[in-house]
Amino acid sequence: MSNSETDGSRGASRLGGLSLLWPLTTFGAILVTAYLAAQVDEALREEGKAGPLETVWSGQVVPAEVVELGRTTYVPAYSFITARGGERVLLQTTLGVHNIDSVNTMTVERVVYGSTDGSEVRTLVDTPVTLEPRQTVTFAIAEQDQSGGVGAYFIVEWSADGPLHHPIIETVMTGPEGMAFVSRGVAVGEAR
Repeated sequence: MSNSETDGSRGASRLGGLSLLWPLTTFGAILVTAYLAAQVDEALREEGKAGPLETVWSGQVVPAEVVELGRTTYVPAYSFITARGGERVLLQTTLGVHNIDSVNTMTVERVVYGSTDGSEVRTLVDTPVTLEPRQTVTFAIAEQDQSGGVGAYFIVEWSADGPLHHPIIETVMTGPEGMAFVSRGVAVGEAR
C-alpha cells in the first residue's frame, strides 16, 4: 500500500469520526442547556417570581421565544465545502421550516435561495404556504446545484395571526461518507 493510499484512508476515517462525533456533542450541549434553563425557571417560580423565559401577551403568560406576528430569518447553507488539498466536496442542502407550536398555524410567506455574492438565485416560495401546528415543510437543493456556492443562504419570511413559538428554521447539508451538518437560522427582521 502506498503512502498516499494510507494517508487518504486515515483522512477519510478522521472525517467520518468527526461527522459522527460533532452531532452527538452538539446534541449533548443542547440537552444540558435546556436542563439548566428549566432549573433556573423552576427556582424562580418557587420564589414567586416570573420565570426568565416568560412575558405577558394579552393577559396570558407565554414563553419569551413566542413571536407575535412573524419574522424574516436568514439561514446559512453550503453548496460545497473545500477539503484538504483544495478539492470541492459537493453537498445536498435541505431547508426545513418547522412550526413547533402545538396550537397555532403559521404561514411561510416567501423563501429565497441566495448565493455567496449576496444575490438571489431563485425564489422557492412566492405563494404563501400554511403550516398547521407541528407541521414541517422542506426544500431541497441538489448536490449538483452549485449556484449558491460556499456562502449560500436562504431568506425565510413567515407570519402568524397570534402568539406563536418561534419556529425552528435550519438547513441540513449532507455529503459523501455520511458527512452531515446543520446550520440554524437567525432572525434578521420583522416579516414584510
